[in-house]
Amino acid sequence: SFLIFRYAPLAIDNGIYGVGAPGSKTATRFHNTILVGDPGTDGSSNDGDAGQTGASPMNYIPNPESSSSNKWDILLFEDDRAFTYVIGDASKAYKPARLTTYVRKFLYVKPDLFLVLDRIVLPTSAYPIRWLLQADNNPTVFGNQITITNGNGRLFAKTLLPGAVTLSVRTVFSGVAQYGNGNYRIEVVPSSNRTEEYFLHVLWATEAQATTMPTVTSLATVSGNLVGASVSSSVILLSKTGSVDARETYSVSSSGALNHLIGDLLPGGGYGIYRDGLLMGSP
Repeated sequence: SFLIFRYAPLAIDNGIYGVGAPGSKTATRFHNTILVGDPGTDGSSNDGDAGQTGASPMNYIPNPESSSSNKWDILLFEDDRAFTYVIGDASKAYKPARLTTYVRKFLYVKPDLFLVLDRIVLPTSAYPIRWLLQADNNPTVFGNQITITNGNGRLFAKTLLPGAVTLSVRTVFSGVAQYGNGNYRIEVVPSSNRTEEYFLHVLWATEAQATTMPTVTSLATVSGNLVGASVSSSVILLSKTGSVDARETYSVSSSGALNHLIGDLLPGGGYGIYRDGLLMGSP
């Protein structure tokens, strides 16, 4: 899961622990992650087989990797002056009968842009995948774009993958204000169920006075391995399945200079950069 704060909480964890029912807000439906199937009812403490299975975060575990609480792995953490990039694997957090692979790539392009790429593999297409985003205030949904406003902050989020989705807003805790810290959950659901699915979202955190999100254009290489977006003067591409170990080609047009951020390159890979077939240099 992730949280985004600019001037005020924008992408949040829903609810306050110890207030209302359930008292413990550990259920997957209260966080910015995914469900495989239908969420639990308002007062239930978990989401059944659709959500993540329990760990023991408040207990001391001398050897967590060999315990039943070993549910997640951080595969990569890289922090640079221009970006922060994290890859997490939550495949073991769900029941194998519902999910076999869940890898999230989270890229923060400083100071205000985020790209989230999720890869989910399921053993069956019987259940819908629900991509979740939590909000304090009632968000606006128009087409494939979400707008969340809180105080002086505003978050725009645009769904680029899958291409055909339904976006809906659900009221959490029956909208009762005393439950605090959020009463709304946005769900992004593909129009059809598949055993392998990719979610790609671009999020922009800004001031509440901003009325429109910068133009976001979906991009992909010819092979389909790299996906991402062109946003303002930035071109951002990440690998869908792993790393970049073969030649990749993509096209983008602009009237000005562009910054190209290509993730998942192999260390010491000896890459060359070509433009219109001419070698320009190497990273």
